[in-house]
Amino acid sequence: AMHPEQNPAIAGGGIYNSHAVQDKQIVRIIGKMTTLAAHAYHRNTGRAPAAPNTRLSYTENFLYMLDAGLDARHRPHPKLAK
Repeated sequence: AMHPEQNPAIAGGGIYNSHAVQDKQIVRIIGKMTTLAAHAYHRNTGRAPAAPNTRLSYTENFLYMLDAGLDARHRPHPKLAK
């Protein structure tokens, strides 16, 4: 998801002077890292990437995106997700 309220071209050059805004952006970037890593993995292996599953935890979702392929019912092994 794009966040136009965080775009300096729209919100102005001083948007990142606030520590609260900086922290929010850091959390957003960290949250997207699993999706980027899974897409890079699938691009290198020639497989189609799986879309994120919002019903899973952060770790489960990462493992899901790596292994699910086209099976939306796939669930990662609980021991691996801990």
